[in-house]
Amino acid sequence: MQVLVLGSSGRLGKHLVKYLIKENFFVYAHYFKNKVNFNSKNVKTIKFDINDIDDINLQYLKNIKYIINCIGELNNKSKIYNTNSKSLLLFIKKIKKINSTNIKTWIQISSIGVYGDTNEIKIDETSKCKPNNDYEKSKYQFENMLKSECSDKLLKYFILRPSIIYGPNIRNNVINGLIRIAKLHFFLIPKNKNHSCPFIDVRDVCEAVVQIIKEKIIHNEIFNLSKNYKIQDIKNAIEKKINKKIYVFRLNNFFYNNFFLHINVFF
Repeated sequence: MQVLVLGSSGRLGKHLVKYLIKENFFVYAHYFKNKVNFNSKNVKTIKFDINDIDDINLQYLKNIKYIINCIGELNNKSKIYNTNSKSLLLFIKKIKKINSTNIKTWIQISSIGVYGDTNEIKIDETSKCKPNNDYEKSKYQFENMLKSECSDKLLKYFILRPSIIYGPNIRNNVINGLIRIAKLHFFLIPKNKNHSCPFIDVRDVCEAVVQIIKEKIIHNEIFNLSKNYKIQDIKNAIEKKINKKIYVFRLNNFFYNNFFLHINVFF
């Protein structure tokens, strides 16, 4: 089966391509700037700018069944909405025209951040989305565009909203920030003992995508992906890593949630 991975040079895309190779899929690995050598006969790397695809011939993609989008512009504010939503919509329209008899499935890697700041301890797929920065707003905007574009039944979709991704060779600002704070010998814990941390291993995200393809599930569904580790377990793991005792400060849920959501910006 032929699969296209958009953004194969990113932190998730690289892992995902390797997982797909192991499952004997033929992968078209898209990149724009940084090419990754996957050393496999089942991978063909393709280069193009998602914001400039008008002159690109995509006929060789006419037989693909699954498109997995790992593209996510975060730093360049002038390109966030084009890269994360508008240009992707144009790409969908173009790829649908190549072979209109071949029903494709788009797997969108979105973000748990589309729910925005919330005081809810538990967030599920029915929770109201209130994205509060350009990155999350662009992700949510494209989710709605995608659902609308799939109304003709020529394209199916899965929207996956992973929480904070960590794992091998992945730089995670939230975890790095917590470690920096812990090295000062203190740690913040919510007063509510049931509070959990929204982390997900990159390998679990890849496994979820692979299972969707292998099981041939086509439901037009949205899924949150998170392990929700206990905050106490996170504290113990960091203590072990830095080999230091951490003093605990307990905050009410409102202050704790806001601290946790903004630590990515601070660090």
